[in-house]
Amino acid sequence: MQLISQQNWFGKYQPVATPVKQPEPVPVAETRLNVVLRGIAFGARPGAVIEEGGKQQVYLQGERLGSHNAVIEEINRDHVMLRYQGKIERLSLAEEGHSTVAVTNKKAVSDEAKQAVAEPAASAPVEIPTAVRQALTKDPQKIFNYIQLTPVRKEGIVGYAVKPGADRSLFDASGFKEGDIAIALNQQDFTDPRAMIALMRQLPSMDSIQLTVLRKGARHDISIALR
Repeated sequence: MQLISQQNWFGKYQPVATPVKQPEPVPVAETRLNVVLRGIAFGARPGAVIEEGGKQQVYLQGERLGSHNAVIEEINRDHVMLRYQGKIERLSLAEEGHSTVAVTNKKAVSDEAKQAVAEPAASAPVEIPTAVRQALTKDPQKIFNYIQLTPVRKEGIVGYAVKPGADRSLFDASGFKEGDIAIALNQQDFTDPRAMIALMRQLPSMDSIQLTVLRKGARHDISIALR
């Protein structure tokens, strides 16, 4: 009898595994932080243009927002994920209506430009402090730590006020002045939001950039060496 019982004539009993119900993903709430995602650039090091308190700053994954204790967790094509107070929140790209304000108000920029000197005063790339040059050579996107661009609104965005960052050495060495308004980047209309995105994409391979600024009614081209 023992031999027969060991033959498993009707097959060996296999317990049926009860399927484990996977929890449904919890939707990530949109952040309530007073910040605006203006643009996203992809490349070897994706970056996000985030506006805080009227100032735009470029952030990389893992960096902390300047005015909030929030960290960039992920950078996606139309949003970024923030870690804030132990929770993950979503910051979506600003609606098209916000980003096209500058494009639809190009006439305002043209009117100001017509009042300026026809030929801007050009400048060759100036020598910048060694420590700054080394930092920019390692990561050109760090330029926004030295020079801040704040949208100037006049019936929409008409340019960017150029201001020094926490370290103003590059601002002073490049010849910027308080009150300068940037209206073009590498001869491209800087009031078009796409110009900022293009700058972020191209920065890693650029040796210098040229900002056209309005200063007391005159246009000035200021070149900044990145290497």
